[in-house]
Amino acid sequence: MNARLLKFALVVGAVMTFAGFLAPIYPPAEMPNHLRPFTLAGFTVLLGLAIWLNAKSIARLCAMLVCVNGALIALALQPQVALATPQSAGRHLELITFNVWSKNKNLDQVAAWLLAQDADIVVLQEISDQNRPFFNGALSKTYGHIYDCGCNELLIASKSAWVDAGGQGRTDDVPSMSWLRFPDGKGGSYRLVSLRPIYPKHPSQQARHYAWMDREFQNTSRTSILVGDFNLTPWSYKLQHFASESGLRRHGTWASSWSADVGGGFLIDNVFSTPDVTSISFKTGPNLGSDHFPIIAELVLP
Repeated sequence: MNARLLKFALVVGAVMTFAGFLAPIYPPAEMPNHLRPFTLAGFTVLLGLAIWLNAKSIARLCAMLVCVNGALIALALQPQVALATPQSAGRHLELITFNVWSKNKNLDQVAAWLLAQDADIVVLQEISDQNRPFFNGALSKTYGHIYDCGCNELLIASKSAWVDAGGQGRTDDVPSMSWLRFPDGKGGSYRLVSLRPIYPKHPSQQARHYAWMDREFQNTSRTSILVGDFNLTPWSYKLQHFASESGLRRHGTWASSWSADVGGGFLIDNVFSTPDVTSISFKTGPNLGSDHFPIIAELVLP
């Protein structure tokens, strides 16, 4: 590779680096943010080549852009919640969130694994007309309370009863959402919300979904837990802005939930909560025939 090609690659990488800063005003510019780890890897390779070719000015620019991309990724991966231990006081809650994929052919394997985990709450996404009857029947063997509004592709199975529930389908302006309100055993309640905004390939609609979420969950006072397929990487502008606007905290940062068919890569399935919910563990499960890995989170309620 000669200096001219190095310069061309440097310009392309610089555009990728800074185009993402336009995401607040131009939603399609979010895509370079999702690809930031690849941009970082590319600049690392370019830096090595520039040093090898003794292209000092290019090497300096590459080093600067390695630092910029690395810092943006590192900031997004900082732990956001207080850690707890298995001995921590408070009500312990184990939950699973899993995008089962509407075309999954391994439903028996999925159900067997979910039942074997024996979590308190199971939240599923991409529940279709074809797999809906199966999961309603299979999970009822362990979970006496299943919420499936039929208005979206979400299903929530719980061992304990809730006192209130609701759901909404996805539109151009709002994401799919189902929610349950559970008694906390102390005279109050906590809320569990399952969400699924639209995919990144619909950037303007996704921006409207997140703008709605910013408003809906801003300054949440009641203990709340939000789970689901958020369809954004940790270093995306919209996900970080949502955390900032809502005041909610993200459990898990370094895990990888998608794409399971290539062994992972990005964490797009998340657990958010109000700051009074602490975290014992956050991990991914096995490949169960979906393009997502399931997420298992053990939390402690106040």
